[in-house]
Amino acid sequence: MFATDFAANYNTTADKWNVSVTHFGGTAGTFSGGRPEVNTTHLGALATSVANLNTVFNTDFASNYNTTADRWKVDVTHYSGTLMPASPAGVIPVDVTHWLNTSVPAAHTSGYPIVTIKDGTGTGEINTSNGTIVDVINVSDVQTVQDVGTVDEVTSVSPNGIDASAIADGAIDRATFAADTGLQSIRSGQAQSGSSTNITLDASASAVTDFYKNSYVLITGGSGAGQYRLITGYNGTSKAATVAPAWIATQEPTSSSTFAILPAGIANVEAWFGAPVASPTQPGVPEVDVTHVLGDPVCD
Repeated sequence: MFATDFAANYNTTADKWNVSVTHFGGTAGTFSGGRPEVNTTHLGALATSVANLNTVFNTDFASNYNTTADRWKVDVTHYSGTLMPASPAGVIPVDVTHWLNTSVPAAHTSGYPIVTIKDGTGTGEINTSNGTIVDVINVSDVQTVQDVGTVDEVTSVSPNGIDASAIADGAIDRATFAADTGLQSIRSGQAQSGSSTNITLDASASAVTDFYKNSYVLITGGSGAGQYRLITGYNGTSKAATVAPAWIATQEPTSSSTFAILPAGIANVEAWFGAPVASPTQPGVPEVDVTHVLGDPVCD
């Protein structure tokens, strides 16, 4: 008998007894298609009725179902039984410990992951053999750039993208530019002071007296800007350059002035129309033979 009941009522595959429920609480149950019929008296603290069922369902549906995305809204407060930490609204905090099943290395700076930039010559890759980055489309908010060897084809720079305050003193000098960029100054810098007939150059100017003599000095900024004068003498110790003619009154150079010294040549005239010139009585002043004045011949 046991063997017969065991074979008929025990599911050896699922390892459980087959049970046919006919009563609940001593009362014969009502079944349909193998499912028990349930008499629900309350739902959501409301007595069960068609109206109340609709109220509960419609309230929950309207509050918790996103009809646009066709999905239920879920407010996740715990994960694997652990309360989730506070975070900005709508943002799930994630502590990344693995990437593609590999443990991530400890960060050098807390909160910043260590990343490996792919080596190669493709778009966005770094060629570690020569240090170049190929086809970078957009770079934003770069605070400091050091030791840039070559920059090719900058398409555009936004208005005020680079101004004087963004370029450190000495960051761009004459050696930065190619030799064929035209006339270059012998020296440029910030004046120390000035007077009606001189300008004191910066402290690093040449220590050789008359080094800048017979060159021209242009005031490029500050007091006296735009004036252009011949340097007639230079003191290598004091750095004072004497100029001619005098600076415009009240517009002499000061410590606010910037300058550039431009080269000029000196010609020593030894012949005029194929004939040797006469030795001057006063050095530097040519001897001339005046034959006419305003078209009229000069009398002996």
